[in-house]
Amino acid sequence: MYVPILAEVNKLVTLESERLIMRNYKSSDLAQYHKLMSDKKNMYYTIPFDIPTNTVEESLESMNNAIEFNTGNKGFRFCLALKENNIMIGAIGYEVPHETPVGRVADPIG
Repeated sequence: MYVPILAEVNKLVTLESERLIMRNYKSSDLAQYHKLMSDKKNMYYTIPFDIPTNTVEESLESMNNAIEFNTGNKGFRFCLALKENNIMIGAIGYEVPHETPVGRVADPIG
C-alpha cells in the first residue's frame, strides 16, 4: 500500500559517528518507524504519553508530525540509522521549553 508522506524538511541535519547516523526522516523509513512505534514491549515506558502507534496509518501520521515539528522553532526529531545500511533503528529528539521549573526561558531557537 502506498502512503504519502510530508516532503522532507529544508533544515537537513546529518550527524555521523563510527556506527550511527542521526538524520531527518525519509519516506523509506516508514516500515521501520512503524515496527519501532507499534512494538508494545519497546514502547512500554512511553505508553502514558500516547506515543505508540497501532496501525501503519497512525505511524505515518506520527512520522509526519515529527517531520513537521522540525519546521518550527521548538526543537527537533531525528531518525537514528545504522551507518552500514542507513536502516532506521531508533529515534531521538529534543524540545526547547518556554517554561522550566525555575521560570521562563529566553526566546526559543530562531
